[in-house]
Amino acid sequence: MGDQVITKRKRKWILIFILVLAWSAGLIGFFRVEKAIQVKAKRIEAAAINPVIGVASEVSVPILCYHGLVDEDDGVNVTVDNFREQMIALNENNYTTIDTHDLFAYYEYGARLPDKSVMISFDDGRKDSYYNAEPIFEELGFKAVMFDVTGKQDEQDPFFLNWDELRRMHDSGRWDIQAHAWQGHDEISIGPNGETGYFASNKMWLVAENRLETSEEYKGRLSEELLRIRQDLENNIPGINVDALAFPWGDYGQWAANIDKKEAIPTYLNVVKSIYGLSFELNSSGSDFNNFQDSDCALLRRFEVTSYITAEDLIKKLKQSKLTKLPYVIPEFGPDQLSGWFCNWGQAYIEDGAIKLASEKNQSGAEIALYGAHYWHDYTLKARIAIESGAAHIIGRYVNDNNFAFCHITDGEIVLGQKVGGNNYILKSIPLKHQGEYLIELDFKGNAIQCRVDDKSISEPIAIDPSLAKGGVGFQAWNAENGAARIAIRMVAVFDNIEKEDRTI
Repeated sequence: MGDQVITKRKRKWILIFILVLAWSAGLIGFFRVEKAIQVKAKRIEAAAINPVIGVASEVSVPILCYHGLVDEDDGVNVTVDNFREQMIALNENNYTTIDTHDLFAYYEYGARLPDKSVMISFDDGRKDSYYNAEPIFEELGFKAVMFDVTGKQDEQDPFFLNWDELRRMHDSGRWDIQAHAWQGHDEISIGPNGETGYFASNKMWLVAENRLETSEEYKGRLSEELLRIRQDLENNIPGINVDALAFPWGDYGQWAANIDKKEAIPTYLNVVKSIYGLSFELNSSGSDFNNFQDSDCALLRRFEVTSYITAEDLIKKLKQSKLTKLPYVIPEFGPDQLSGWFCNWGQAYIEDGAIKLASEKNQSGAEIALYGAHYWHDYTLKARIAIESGAAHIIGRYVNDNNFAFCHITDGEIVLGQKVGGNNYILKSIPLKHQGEYLIELDFKGNAIQCRVDDKSISEPIAIDPSLAKGGVGFQAWNAENGAARIAIRMVAVFDNIEKEDRTI
């Protein structure tokens, strides 16, 4: 009987314990939901007060990225004098600075941004950035974003801002403090022989266990890193709202060395999306840095401002930050008509009424693409190409350097194909009599591509990958011999396939 009483008492206490746990979990869940509601309310408020200027769907948001501001040119960071000139130029050209809260309202709620919006951001939480930029921002009424490495505050590294300084920045209303890294700014061990690599792109080599971490451990490490940054900022800066992350070194899994990037990229981005509303990659100064309302919030582009970029260069670059509308027709290229194109590699210049593409001495090719054409879908691209040395790529549905459809012309052959995820796939190949200059026409309708050469069809419509549903136009020159690729683009015309119009050039 005594044993039965004890057993009943045990069951009673176990039941009470379970109920307490359930209540606690519910309370924690309530606070989490409440926190999410509060955050969303702040975002809605931001959207409500956002200026209604311009047409939202046609607003491109350039995002500038700086690291340090230095007194003497070091070949990497922008000098203080150059930075001041750049900021004055932005002010004189009527640019309005925004922060991540404005940007979130734009993407999440369709809020209209001020005309000529620009976001100024700094990486790493360096003292020289804050102390050199702050008086300029105060004078001009500008605001900016600081993406902070919280591990540096934990280490009390004097090169970086401390918590008191970050709190003062936040309280000024001029600085939006957001997440960059905790330990993820440093490379990690990725192999048994001392190999190192980027934090997000690789599985860590566990030295004590002589193995790579598993996929679950990899995902857990990424989650711990991203949560820790946010917690550090929220625990040390009262009233802060952290919902944006800038990838250290621009790394979002694309530089995988010991893991397939097809695993690394989605794993990392899925973890990021579960914690942050916005995240930012880093583009070289030659790349397309436009961010439109249909851009991926997990891969927003930032334009890295380096030491050689002047105030005049910056304004010219920002003027390219707009949609390019159809029809786009350039029968002959004038001196100023290269500004609408960005050169990913090689050389591009105007000569004899044409865009000339040529490879550098240590490169096999050159590539250009048109700014602001990422949303084009059903269109016809016409181009007159002269191949001076090597081969030419005529590119359509250009998403980025690793994803596009193409027509490749070389001596004796024309190839219709696509590049998806960095891999080339041939759709059709036919012999072609070499003649030096060609009129190429690429038609895109739905998920199909069709090609004509000198007004003669060389293919029926051929299906292309669904990931190439829309995208801009571009050109490549290529030669197996370094420094030998040269083509001339004498005419470019792009028409909307939906419209019935005269397409005579």
